[in-house]
Amino acid sequence: VVIGNTTTKETLEQLVEGYKILEEAEEVLERQKFVNRTKKGLIFKDTVNNIKEVIEYMDQTGEDEAIIKTLSELISNGKVKVRVYTKGRLHAKAYIFDYPENYGYEKGIAIVGSSNLTLSGLTHNTELNVVVHGNENHEQLTKWFNEIWNEAKDFDEELLDILKRSWALNEDITPYDIYIKTIYNLVKDREEIPTYFDYSYLTNFQKEAMKEAIKIIDRFNGVFISDVVGLGKTYIGASLLDYFWKRRREKGIIICPASLKEMWETVVEEFDLNARVLSTGKLSQGNIDLLRERKFRDRNIVLIDESHEFRNTNTNRYKRLSPFTQGRKLILLTATPRCNTVWDIYNQMKLFHPDENITEAAIDPPNMREFFRKVEQGEVKLKELLRNVLIRRTRKHILKWYGEEDEEGKKYVEVGGKRYYFPERVLKTKEYSIEKTYNGLYEDIRKKIKELTLARYNLYEYVYPELRTESPYAELKQAGKSLKGLMRILLFKRFESSVEAFRKTVSNLIELNWILLNSIEEGFIPAGEEAQKYMYEAKSKEEEDFFIKLEELSERYDASAFDVDRLKRDVKRDIEILKSIYKEVERIKPEKDEKLKALKNLIENELIGEKVLIFTEYSDTLNYLYENLKHIEGVEKVDSKRKDWINVIQRFAPKSNHYVLKNSEEEIKILISTDILSQGLNLQDAYIVINYDLHWNPVRLIQRIGRVDRIGSVNEKIYCFNFLPEIELDRGLG
Repeated sequence: VVIGNTTTKETLEQLVEGYKILEEAEEVLERQKFVNRTKKGLIFKDTVNNIKEVIEYMDQTGEDEAIIKTLSELISNGKVKVRVYTKGRLHAKAYIFDYPENYGYEKGIAIVGSSNLTLSGLTHNTELNVVVHGNENHEQLTKWFNEIWNEAKDFDEELLDILKRSWALNEDITPYDIYIKTIYNLVKDREEIPTYFDYSYLTNFQKEAMKEAIKIIDRFNGVFISDVVGLGKTYIGASLLDYFWKRRREKGIIICPASLKEMWETVVEEFDLNARVLSTGKLSQGNIDLLRERKFRDRNIVLIDESHEFRNTNTNRYKRLSPFTQGRKLILLTATPRCNTVWDIYNQMKLFHPDENITEAAIDPPNMREFFRKVEQGEVKLKELLRNVLIRRTRKHILKWYGEEDEEGKKYVEVGGKRYYFPERVLKTKEYSIEKTYNGLYEDIRKKIKELTLARYNLYEYVYPELRTESPYAELKQAGKSLKGLMRILLFKRFESSVEAFRKTVSNLIELNWILLNSIEEGFIPAGEEAQKYMYEAKSKEEEDFFIKLEELSERYDASAFDVDRLKRDVKRDIEILKSIYKEVERIKPEKDEKLKALKNLIENELIGEKVLIFTEYSDTLNYLYENLKHIEGVEKVDSKRKDWINVIQRFAPKSNHYVLKNSEEEIKILISTDILSQGLNLQDAYIVINYDLHWNPVRLIQRIGRVDRIGSVNEKIYCFNFLPEIELDRGLG
């Protein structure tokens, strides 16, 4: 066997295939004719190190131990001889077989092609090989092989020594040796990281995360940076992009929510990162082809901010990003890598580790899909894998291991010679009577909501039985269950959010049910999977055009397949119930709104003059609050429809965003926002957050308070007021 050493940087193939520079290729070819002794020695040494590494990463199983023992015996008995070709890159693959004497006319046979001598090369990969017959061909190939063999250097002794010193054959290894080797491997990178990690804008714990992340990326091709909210994941990510560009000349691309795009563009400019910034929304829309567009295709490292948005493989953004990330390095920033199931993490990992086999992680089984199945079944712990690819620290951990104590015994971390303290969180509940908010009509309205058939969103029940198993009607079954449940929850959530949001929702539903009746008269039923998909994926459920968009995405089904009379009867009944509800809530004015009065009392009395951030889930509620609070000096609102929202942030938190107010600008004191501001922004000029309604996802609540509860917050305490209705509403949601 003649084996070739592969040096990845200076090879004829890379110059020819990668850069297409003929002159350089000829120069390299000429140099390879006269490889000096020192160069040959380095190539030989590289081969030794490569084989050592391969054996170290083998699974330490009985099967692999038998492989190493067998190879050692074959070499010792002289049945296998190995040489290393040291005159350059040996890329040719030829398998030459000699027949026994008097076997037949041919002296032997050969296979020439692209297959490496590996299991995947011979069985799995798409390869091209040719079987070569004929004595003359056999003689020519044998002559070529012998010339290569004579130029190669004996490797039997060195290879045998590597095998005998390996974990499989070395009988002198003691438990203490294993312990010391384990400790060494855990800390060696900390000792070997050079001194150029001197980023003054990083804290000591952020520098440690950066070092660890580089090690993980080099081993697995990707890393999760998942420190809890407010610990500076953005700075860690920026420093990694800086390192890979300035030290390895690898260009970056940053993919982030639209709300963070301008922030990242500022970071790129400030730290000279040579990175493109692309919003997740642009990726979802489908007018971006990362692999074809010149400004993206040469990017080698991908940073995804809020990477949990890529936890679902069925979304357009995932499908468009996945082909691009294959073979590229990934930095995934998210405080919540797992939102729903363990498969959230699996899907994100597949972006940088497409191969199911993951032997380098030392997990059992060493197959990602099988491992996650066992995690789901409770047979193994997810942390066995995550400790290899995820960096996550809590504030308690940071203060314990990286914090310093001041003269008063308070813990702090240091950034650029300046002390920074973590504020204390103080949670307060503001209860209000939802019964009084709805002028004593709460129980009556709740009962009427429960009486709604929501037939518009459960159309499968109206398909004739004999057609229910046929396409496309069978697909309506699951869609119906999901849509009906979501719509009922949506009604109750808006009911709790504000009188105005609920009033507009009821009005929209009345209109859409009339549209359905008109559609039936035209002979078709609007429904389908696109509408269901929008319900799950839409990030603008707070927008007033949500229902209209839902209708636009609906497909047309032939009305003759439905029990139209029963459907029309239930839709008309729903319209009458909704009209009755609307009539009751239409009369409720702001001055009678108990919840609104509680908010105004809090701001105008307890929090007078303070900088306050108010969150609500819905734009309808946001506009309602603004109209009733705008008489207070310094009140502003922002949602996804506002184009100048970056300037709003700067005016609300100028210190945190290093912004100087212009002469005509006034600082914002009270900012009312939807969850567009709940991710990744620095708003810590304020220290008071009010959740006027509670998001269904607790992660979003953590993100909300995380906007002000950050390193460098101006106050020692952060206050979070949660508006909670009395317990009656839980019955409706249940």
